[in-house]
Amino acid sequence: MIIGAGSFEAKGVTPELLEKARVRGGILVMVTLRVPADASGDTIAAVKQSLVLDIAPTRHRIVRELGGLPQIVLEASTDTLRALAASSGVLRVDEAVPRPPTR
Repeated sequence: MIIGAGSFEAKGVTPELLEKARVRGGILVMVTLRVPADASGDTIAAVKQSLVLDIAPTRHRIVRELGGLPQIVLEASTDTLRALAASSGVLRVDEAVPRPPTR
């Protein structure tokens, strides 16, 4: 299935994000899953598992799963970003910018 660039950008996978991932060899992203507002922990876990299977053939690293929340933090390659954009289980992909702790 071919998905247009507009579909990628609607989920946050912009040409700029893809370029950063290409140049750096990967980029830290927060993936928000598409689940109902009242989704149970089991439903969220099932969508996460499905997403992990979708991106399995790509180069990525799961950084944090955020148990019980419909989000997962990944270090993603360009192929991973494309797979995330194509996944029906993904609502949005945002670059995760680490910030130093505040006092």
